[in-house]
Amino acid sequence: MTVVALVPVRCHRDRSAHSFTDKMGCAQSTTTHTLDVVEQISGNTLAAETTKSSGKVCNGKMVLGKYDIDGFLGEGNFSICHRGTDTKTGQEVALKEYKRQSKQIDECNQIGGEENEMDIRFRNQIKTLQELQNAFNPDCFAGAGKSRILESNPANMYARLLDFSPSECVERYIVSEMGCPLQFILEKHKASKVPIRQHRIRHISQAIVLAVGGLHEKGLVHLDVKPESVMLFGNHWKLTDFDGCMRIGEHISCADNMLTFSPCYSAPELAAFVMSNDRRTTLKADASLDSWSVGMTLAELVSLEPLLLPVFDRILRETGLQAGETVMMKFLKQLGRMLEVPVPRCLDKFDANFASIIRFGLLALIPRQRLTMANCLEEDFMRPFEKPTAQKTSFKFRVVADTYNR
Repeated sequence: MTVVALVPVRCHRDRSAHSFTDKMGCAQSTTTHTLDVVEQISGNTLAAETTKSSGKVCNGKMVLGKYDIDGFLGEGNFSICHRGTDTKTGQEVALKEYKRQSKQIDECNQIGGEENEMDIRFRNQIKTLQELQNAFNPDCFAGAGKSRILESNPANMYARLLDFSPSECVERYIVSEMGCPLQFILEKHKASKVPIRQHRIRHISQAIVLAVGGLHEKGLVHLDVKPESVMLFGNHWKLTDFDGCMRIGEHISCADNMLTFSPCYSAPELAAFVMSNDRRTTLKADASLDSWSVGMTLAELVSLEPLLLPVFDRILRETGLQAGETVMMKFLKQLGRMLEVPVPRCLDKFDANFASIIRFGLLALIPRQRLTMANCLEEDFMRPFEKPTAQKTSFKFRVVADTYNR
């Protein structure tokens, strides 16, 4: 599942070699384009480069009477994301096109009085994006962490909805601002063997925690937080991909086709629930599910690869790529029975407090023991900080470096 706007799947992939791995939410990059200094590239430049790495383009099509499709960004199970231009303003935009279900499924839904799944996702995305742009309700009794969330500007936390298809249109499009996925930046750093600087990890981490915390304050749980659902828009890191959001307290059912998640970032209790054979049971949508996913995502800022990737690779070697469903089942079963989280030592070397937040706070195996986003913001590593004095750079890179380093 992906987002309103930007790269629904890792768009620069050899899909024949990594199609199953993509579904796991932990595929490895096959891109050969690297940068000597990743920090010198701005978010918009990176967004442009994601288009270069894909050979699938749908140029020339006009959408909603004003948006010209001029590039391909990525494709997921439920949607295709295009790069486009607003012909009236010249602004670059991202267009998320929802796939249509087969004619047979549509006919069955009509006979049974059920609504098209893609239409539900389409409307849920729009409703959530519109709701998230509203200011937070003040709370004079809030603690320090919660106060930081409530005082934040939602426009700097969530992808901005620009336009969408009216109800009478057969084709379903959502138009949003253009940005660059965190996953793309992680892969650039890994390819160039350049670690992300500490002050930048602090900045990205705080932005992610604030955005997810804001979502929880509005009574929503994301259920699919991962590097691909965090994107850089100008100077701001924002959360995206809301078509699978649920209200906190709602019951998740295995029989519900709307449930989507990325196994390498999903909580053990969600994996155990999915692998339970009783379709009558439900799991309550809780903020702790997002806490685990946030922990996995923040850890990747240091490790530059998913923490559970070694586990998945081992199962893949033992089972074989052709037995995709068997690999998936084995991985989910092992995740659901996990007794110890494999947090790498590089996190301790990076920062002791950061490692503690991840190991004992966000990735606690018992859901009720996980840190909330508000509590997380009260930790030393997550407290506001002064941006380090910028070092002198060549004139060629100064502007984009300043933009990206904020």
